[in-house]
Amino acid sequence: MSIIFSGKELLEIAIQIEKNGAAFYGKAATKVSDGKARELIVWLAGEEKNHIKRFQGILSRFSTGDSDLSPAEVEEYTLYLKALADARVFTTELKAEEAALEIKSEKDAIDMAIEFEKDSILFLQGMKPLINKGDIAAVDELVREEMLHLKKLVELKR
Repeated sequence: MSIIFSGKELLEIAIQIEKNGAAFYGKAATKVSDGKARELIVWLAGEEKNHIKRFQGILSRFSTGDSDLSPAEVEEYTLYLKALADARVFTTELKAEEAALEIKSEKDAIDMAIEFEKDSILFLQGMKPLINKGDIAAVDELVREEMLHLKKLVELKR
């Protein structure tokens, strides 16, 4: 069976990735002793939360019509989405906490955040061929949001 993602489903995945990123930064803030690094990490947590709100705003524009999938297809689809999510950098609180333990400096925090944002952009771009053509505009909007976040991080790194 070929899995086709709607923009709504992609937004839900993106929201979960951002929630996990916010959890990562929240935990990282408790693990870093350097004041500048902590300030940056707290800022990044706020940025993740802002992304969640923006993505939820985009999500609210989608209708929640009935699925055309059979119960077996829904189960297969759900397992596939879980496998995708489990392959992400910040997919669970445990992985977020483990990554947070690696942050020792402001540079580490920025570098990890930049990689996370790059991964998110690649994830969204990679999903575009798998979703309905009518939802491509929503994916493009998500990519623009992630690119703005990446731009802010690169500016901070300078």
